Amino acid sequence: MRSLQLTLLALAAMCTSLVAVRCSNSPEEQRDRMNDKMEKIDDKMDEASKATTHQEWVEEKNAVAKDLRDLQMNIDGKLAKADEKLAAKDLKAEERTKQEALRTELRKEKETVAAQLTSVEGATDATWNTVRTDARKAMDDIKAWWIEQEKTTPN
Repeated sequence: MRSLQLTLLALAAMCTSLVAVRCSNSPEEQRDRMNDKMEKIDDKMDEASKATTHQEWVEEKNAVAKDLRDLQMNIDGKLAKADEKLAAKDLKAEERTKQEALRTELRKEKETVAAQLTSVEGATDATWNTVRTDARKAMDDIKAWWIEQEKTTPN
């Protein structure tokens, strides 16, 4: 009987110590609880950061799309001028050939811009870096071509 009492007493002491440890406010436990709270705050900050990043992504996407639309308008204007010149009855053969070549190139550029605009508008977070790079390269190539045309072709 005495061994049963000792066993029960030992078991009670163990339970009491486990409960005491579980309820205590030791520095380690406080640190662990604080770390848990900080992790939760970090998680919330990450979520907020993703929202900001998404907003910035949308703004950047809209800016690139606007640049492409502006480029489309410029191409349309240049196409209209080329068509106007080609409509003239007194246009010399050499100038007609130049204007037809210009119109062909402008139509090609317009198709390129339209394709890039479609890509930009359909871009996702995952594809954005590639789409943005491709769109910027296409715009830079077209602008470089225009600069070269302006150097070689009088208005």
